[in-house]
Amino acid sequence: ELEESEILPRDINPDGTLVGDYDDGFNGEHASTLVFNAESGTYHIDETIDEFGPENSAQAINEHGHVVGSAEYGYDGDVLYRAFLYKDAQTIPIDLPAGDTQSRAFGINAHDRVVGASDTAPYVFNTTGPQTPHGSAFFWDAQTGTVQLQTLGGYDHSTAYDINDNGVIVGVSSNSAGDSRACI
Repeated sequence: ELEESEILPRDINPDGTLVGDYDDGFNGEHASTLVFNAESGTYHIDETIDEFGPENSAQAINEHGHVVGSAEYGYDGDVLYRAFLYKDAQTIPIDLPAGDTQSRAFGINAHDRVVGASDTAPYVFNTTGPQTPHGSAFFWDAQTGTVQLQTLGGYDHSTAYDINDNGVIVGVSSNSAGDSRACI
């Protein structure tokens, strides 16, 4: 049985299946993707995601039960993360845009179209916890692959947070001065 304090929920689909993080007891330094069905009270922490990356985090789930998130995949002196799609009991790494070294997936729609952010810099931690990459928003699907999205004029960075079933993407563009703007 999972302790309530060990779970950080991130999203829930129409069937009542919740995804998030589960701290497995390593002093909060290791998290695993948790999939929990509220109706049946059953949960699982899928080992195929743990094999993909020892520290992983689910961010979103669609109505088909397909999950996106990110997992550690390398260190190179710094922690690097890679976006994934988990479906049909398989973890599928999402291709990195050319030149980027890491990515995080934040949203998925019913058509398994995924959005997130990628970057060339290592993942930065600060006193309040991890920060998202300050690179470029991306879109991914199995047919098109990964496409970097543009920032708003005058802004350096972008992150895509969600995508609806019509393909409309929401996110934010920001600049190094800390100014940011929501965008669709």
